Amino acid sequence: MKIALVGMPNSGKTTLFNRLTGRTGDVGNRAGVTVAVKKARIRRSDADLYDLPGVYSLSPYTPEERVTLDFLEHGAYDRLLCVVDATSPERGLALVQALGRFGKPVVVALSFIDVLRRNGGGVRATELASALSCSVCPFSGTDGKGIGEIRRTLFSDGLSVPAVSDGDALTRAEELARRCFTPPRRSKTSEAADRLLARGVWSVVFFAAVMGAIFFLAFGY
Repeated sequence: MKIALVGMPNSGKTTLFNRLTGRTGDVGNRAGVTVAVKKARIRRSDADLYDLPGVYSLSPYTPEERVTLDFLEHGAYDRLLCVVDATSPERGLALVQALGRFGKPVVVALSFIDVLRRNGGGVRATELASALSCSVCPFSGTDGKGIGEIRRTLFSDGLSVPAVSDGDALTRAEELARRCFTPPRRSKTSEAADRLLARGVWSVVFFAAVMGAIFFLAFGY
């Protein structure tokens, strides 16, 4: 079996690749970290996992997008594993919908689920799976929770192809995020700063102070 691993940059994709294969690949957001396709055997299986470059969309504008799109269109693979950042899922969910055009079964792996829950957020995974028409598996790259469920799901029968969105995929993804995710709570410090600096007369004072400082640094010497 051949499985293609897809996801946005910094979504936890390479961490999942390392967890599933036992490799110790480079993890980071620098340009060129994952421009080529990496391949490794999933531990205790006969399945190969192909780590495709991180992409924000399937429009072939960047080298990463061209490599990923070429593999998805012409590569030999049996199913797709798409990583979506659970703390900011909108664009990742739009990518899941775009993958439906390739006609391959998709498993969605929700990364950073521990971060989301620790900050008071959550996800209704069953409802999300029903809306996307594919399996959804939350996991934590930090402690490995959920990795076993991803393995079992990848090798199970009856996986489905996600529904291709009618209309704007990002608009539907944002609606799905509102419906299926509980966003993390904002800290009291952030809320206080927002009230002080982004509203009313203090926002004008703050803006003037920042612009004055920039002007002084640029022309004051």
